[in-house]
Amino acid sequence: MKNNRMKGALENIAHRGVPENRNLWPEIESRLKTRSSFMQTLRARPVMVITIVVLALLLLTGVVYAIGKSLGYIPGIGVVDQSVPIRVLAEPVTVEQQGISVTVSKVVADSTRTFMSYSVDAIPGSYCKIPEMYLPDGTNLEQTCCSGPQSEYYYSPIPNGTNNVTVALFCGFFEEGGPESFSFRLPLNLVPAPAGYATPAVEIAVTADGSENKTGLHLEKVIELADSYILIGKFTDGGDLSGPLSMSTESDTEYLPHIEDANGKPVSFKVREDARPDPDWDVAYYWAYEIPKPVATPLKITVDRVNIRKHNTAQIQFDTGDHPQVGQEWNLNLPVKLGASDFVVDSVTFLGNGYTFNLSSENLPEGVEPNIDIVDSSLSPYLFDNISPTTISAITITTKSPPPTGNLTVNWWLDEFIPQPGPWSLVWTPPNTNP
Repeated sequence: MKNNRMKGALENIAHRGVPENRNLWPEIESRLKTRSSFMQTLRARPVMVITIVVLALLLLTGVVYAIGKSLGYIPGIGVVDQSVPIRVLAEPVTVEQQGISVTVSKVVADSTRTFMSYSVDAIPGSYCKIPEMYLPDGTNLEQTCCSGPQSEYYYSPIPNGTNNVTVALFCGFFEEGGPESFSFRLPLNLVPAPAGYATPAVEIAVTADGSENKTGLHLEKVIELADSYILIGKFTDGGDLSGPLSMSTESDTEYLPHIEDANGKPVSFKVREDARPDPDWDVAYYWAYEIPKPVATPLKITVDRVNIRKHNTAQIQFDTGDHPQVGQEWNLNLPVKLGASDFVVDSVTFLGNGYTFNLSSENLPEGVEPNIDIVDSSLSPYLFDNISPTTISAITITTKSPPPTGNLTVNWWLDEFIPQPGPWSLVWTPPNTNP
């Protein structure tokens, strides 16, 4: 009777990962009896028995919940570690000088990283560099990631117990005669995050299926919230695609899948860019999708196609002479072919600090613009100081002073994106359900 009661308790603890028809107790009991001295110790310490057997059950099932780490999820920031108190900015801080206003609106610090969101209200002709963050002792926190559309950056973690940091931002003016560059210093005060600031979360480990190096979708992590699951994974090029995988930092949005439940019905989901890593360029893009509960499982996630990037290049040459004059024009009529697209360089005009290339085309797709640089061996292999917003009719490139002259080589390049059909699918079942 005693063994039966303990067996029932242990099976209740581990029911999420053990099939109903699997009885692990005889195997575990036989292993524990192999050493009598060890069994005597265990009989004297029943809590140790339960701990060891539960760990053994979890390891045998291949499904393990995070132990010793309290996780949370904050929309827009991602998964955070709540094993130490999360700290947030006490209130927004704004500093203004020379007609430029800088506001730090949000800071969230956990034991793994520091998130900051800021904005700059600048006047025309001004610029600002990436902000830096300092501890009270002058230590510069390393910037680890990113700038989104809202000027968002991640830094290395602020030590626990440190609640004061300083953000430094260096700004200046492009225009000649403007004031010299100057800096902002914004002292920030951090306070404990209010209760419920992060939604409690549990990480569900995912058992590898042996296909990690194959082309297709791979599930790497699942975050379970009270009302949803966040599935995090990647699409990997295993080497059998016809070219480099085209991707960006928003690839999980560009390659939206369709998700079906156990009945083949569509499942709604949200893209969670804050929960996935950055791309492994040309090799893998990462994705994160939040799926509301309840949902009939297993779930099937399918991507129907991806895009392959084909890089096309071409060169032209023309001679400006040693002393071109501002406004001087050369009629070239030189064809350029870039993959399936082609155009003609009709003429080039000297601007004094650069050149304008006048183009014409009959088959360049709408919205597609070729890229350009000028080879200047006296300065660097390639010189492309600034290229203006372009149309197919004219591309202006301004160069360092003095501009290159003489017999010039101009490089053109254009990326084509070629659809490669799939489909590629993966199937996932939560650990508390059976297929």
